[in-house]
Amino acid sequence: ISASQLYLRRDRLGLLVYFLTFCALVWQLIQRGIILGRDLVIDSTTVSAFSHKDMEAAWSYAKKFGYKIHMVICRDSLLPLMFLVTPANRNDAPWAVPLLALVQWLFHLPVRVVRADAAYFTKRVVAFILFVLNAQPIIDFNPRRAGKKFLVTLGWVRWWRKQRGKRGYIERFFALLKRYYGLNDFQVMGLAKVWRHTCLLYTSPS
Repeated sequence: ISASQLYLRRDRLGLLVYFLTFCALVWQLIQRGIILGRDLVIDSTTVSAFSHKDMEAAWSYAKKFGYKIHMVICRDSLLPLMFLVTPANRNDAPWAVPLLALVQWLFHLPVRVVRADAAYFTKRVVAFILFVLNAQPIIDFNPRRAGKKFLVTLGWVRWWRKQRGKRGYIERFFALLKRYYGLNDFQVMGLAKVWRHTCLLYTSPS
């Protein structure tokens, strides 16, 4: 069929078909033992909007106009487990619990550790990891929250450096998606279409 007909049929499918396809592929990878789901990392990245006329995009705090992709990956396999797409001005912390809840509800993984940066250091996120997932939260803590008189110990610095390297896996994953797989290369406008682009990217081999 022609490209125009292909695009029309793609649009008629709706977003749910693509999202369920992504979830089905994740389930297959879990069943085959590729995704273990014991060590999770959560973070977000901002992608630029195709046009400044996009009414559903927004400016991030880093002065970037577009959307934000919130994602959980399995650190052992370096593969995505779940993601959400929002305008770029949304904070990270409120989306952590919905992401982790979707992972737990859909896949029932034996989560042992959840890693995140300081943006996720909230009581709600920590409590969900501890009491719902029964896992260990390893979340960066910003010493400035305790005031200027807070003294950072050498033990804390050593722990922070060690754990930061493990958490950095998701940042490298985002960089690979943008450089080699076209995460930021889309010519569509609107939240639903950016969702679809992300789903197609995560479910395609190239």
